[in-house]
Amino acid sequence: MALLPALQLAVLAILDGAQHYGWSVQGFGMLRLYIRDVGRLHIWDRSLRYPNVTMVHNHSWDLKSSVVMGTLLNTRFVPTAGGQPFHCQRLITGYDSQMVSSPTLVELSQQESEWYGPGEIYTQQAQEIHRTDAEDGTVTIMERKEDVVEGYADVYWPSGTEWGTAKPRAAMPEEIRRVVGNVLEKWKS
Repeated sequence: MALLPALQLAVLAILDGAQHYGWSVQGFGMLRLYIRDVGRLHIWDRSLRYPNVTMVHNHSWDLKSSVVMGTLLNTRFVPTAGGQPFHCQRLITGYDSQMVSSPTLVELSQQESEWYGPGEIYTQQAQEIHRTDAEDGTVTIMERKEDVVEGYADVYWPSGTEWGTAKPRAAMPEEIRRVVGNVLEKWKS
């Protein structure tokens, strides 16, 4: 826990100059900022969540995520005969995201959700299926191991519903001001 105050100070320095960085919006409900080859800084805010976004997915890379401020809920899913029916489709990740397979039907069982707070870390293997939700204003730093610029991931949505994209886009200056301003105000309390 000794590293948490230093990490929080470093993140605050970034947030104080947030308008000077190239933020993007991820449709899961977050602002994100790439930090060199290390990973990304995320600021979670549900107002940025795309309508009907499909939240259950896996990755093309392993990750380690540190909670700097706020709380985060991570729920894993495992393929299980007799589980809840989901559609699954593979896509190419990133700004040029596009589907590369037809939907298939799979059965998934939801595992017990895991709560994380400031100073806590969770890890995720690339092919682990999960859904991440966070309290508005939660700040995380995600480190990832990625060998390729564009990878493949799978998205899952409940049978009988439609898929909704989380495709990233450039953040608007007013989104950055509002979301970062809310975090800085919350941090003061």
